Amino acid sequence: MEKAKKKMVHDWESVNFTMTLYRDSGVSILASVDDILMLLEDHIVRTQTMRGSPFIKPFEKEIREWEERMIRIQETIDEWLKVQAQWLYLDPIFSSEDIMQQMPEEGQMFQVVDSHWRGIMKNTVQQPLVRRVLTALQRRSCRVFCAYGWQTVPDRCVVRPREPFKFW
Repeated sequence: MEKAKKKMVHDWESVNFTMTLYRDSGVSILASVDDILMLLEDHIVRTQTMRGSPFIKPFEKEIREWEERMIRIQETIDEWLKVQAQWLYLDPIFSSEDIMQQMPEEGQMFQVVDSHWRGIMKNTVQQPLVRRVLTALQRRSCRVFCAYGWQTVPDRCVVRPREPFKFW
C-alpha cells in the first residue's frame, strides 16, 4: 500500500495544465483537462479500494488524507472551469464601453475579478505544474470570486475561509 501511495504521488510530479491563448486578449485559458480529471478519478478509485483493504490500518490516515486531496483537487478544477466559462461569457460584454457606462457597478466588480483572473492565468502559464498551480489557486481565487458574488466556489468557502491547501 505504501508503494501504491508513493506511485500516486510520483504520478503528479510532471502533470501540467494545457493552456491555449483566448482570441487576441493576451489571456491564456485552460484547454483540455480530461487527462487530469481521468488521473484524479483513477486515484480516487484506488484510494477507495485501499481503504477497503484489511491491511489499511497502518496507512489509514495517510490514505484518507490523499483521497480528500484528490477530491478537493477535482472540485477545484470543476469550479475553475465554471469560473472560466463565466469569464468567457462576461469578458466580451464588459469589454464594451457602452455596457460599462450603463452598468458601472457591475463593470467595476467585473474589472476586479478580471484582474485577478488574468493574474491566475498568467501564473498558470508561467508554472503549469498542477500541484503548484492548485496550491496557489486555493489561496487566491476562493476569496476573490466569493467576495464579488461569483457563486461558483463551494459554499464552505463563502461561510469560512478554507484551510490552507496542501497537495502533499
